[in-house]
Amino acid sequence: SVNVPEDSGRRGVKLYQQGDIKGAIEVLRSAVKERKDNSEAWHYLGLALNRNGDVKGARKAFETAVKLRPDFSPSHTGLAYALLLTNKLSEAGREAERALALDPKIAEAHYIVGAVRLRGKLYAKALEASEAALRIKPELSPALLVKTQAQVNIYLEAIAPVEKESRDSRVQRSREAGVHLREAVQSLEKFLALEPNVKNADIWRQQLETMQVHSGSGGSDGPIFSPSEVTTKAVIRKKVEPQYTEYARQSGIEGTVLMRAVFAADGKVKHILLVQALSHGLTEEAIKVARQIKFNPAIKDGRPVSQFVQIEYNFHLY
Repeated sequence: SVNVPEDSGRRGVKLYQQGDIKGAIEVLRSAVKERKDNSEAWHYLGLALNRNGDVKGARKAFETAVKLRPDFSPSHTGLAYALLLTNKLSEAGREAERALALDPKIAEAHYIVGAVRLRGKLYAKALEASEAALRIKPELSPALLVKTQAQVNIYLEAIAPVEKESRDSRVQRSREAGVHLREAVQSLEKFLALEPNVKNADIWRQQLETMQVHSGSGGSDGPIFSPSEVTTKAVIRKKVEPQYTEYARQSGIEGTVLMRAVFAADGKVKHILLVQALSHGLTEEAIKVARQIKFNPAIKDGRPVSQFVQIEYNFHLY
């Protein structure tokens, strides 16, 4: 058997800090084999595996680190993040809350609480948690995305159709609710300023344009109606299911991508507004297939019109 030096755990930590992730994983694996109670090596192994896209491996490493050292808040945060990525929401929230009970100044733990609340449709609480994260660490870009999506959802709740409401009243309400969408635009602009080269930057840039249309201005397509305002609602003729990306499958990513879009009078899917996103290429995959939906446009007063619709795609590994 290989004789692992006493300080291999420390060496692995150094390699991780220097950005040699694969080298760190190799050395840290040896370190935890040699000394199964080395909580620091388990913690950094979790961080390195997460960075390398092995979410399941990271989760196991953090679970061990937490057992060995229950009062070390960063390990609870690391475990919470791995649980969030695999859509284990209640466990992720619980671990993040444990981290915050130990140290309320962990921005990443506040972000995870926000992400869990966002997926649980508790939008005001998601906004609150993301803002708490950004007060501690203004450059924490994932928290800006949670904040953006929370604000978009608060806007959508504010403009939800009210029975027997006149169109003028609805347009007025949309204008007033527009403040939430303008705030979402600001959050997203900050995100793109921090992460100009992020993988899906083009999707988020399209979102900025789309938000203008959804703010009630209607854009160049003329008026856009809610389902309750049309005589006959738009009917989907063909909807393709999205494919799992290999990266997401290997990492065990699960969850739902939610969108609000316009089924336009000309038969095209337009202005896709992301309500809830997922990582590892799944959002891009969902948007790609949403654009391919075939439908019969809504009818009002005998003519085809544009209608707002909600689209969702569930990603589950069996």
